[in-house]
Amino acid sequence: MMSDAKGTTQQFVGLGYLRGFPIKAPPLEIEDAFVAQVRDIDEKARAIRVHCTSKLQDISDLRQSLLQKAFAGELT
Repeated sequence: MMSDAKGTTQQFVGLGYLRGFPIKAPPLEIEDAFVAQVRDIDEKARAIRVHCTSKLQDISDLRQSLLQKAFAGELT
């Protein structure tokens, strides 16, 4: 593509050239396997996000409880 670029100061390739440029794609089985892996990773990431959000809420609740007990003089 670089050898077919036009222009001197700023090189470019024309739209007609791009439309005829061959693009290789993997077989459908490989694409499907890749999509399945990406979906699996996304599902795991969502589960981790939910877990972390829950833990952050638990920590916030614990902090509030400790502060209330500290100000009430219930901590020893």
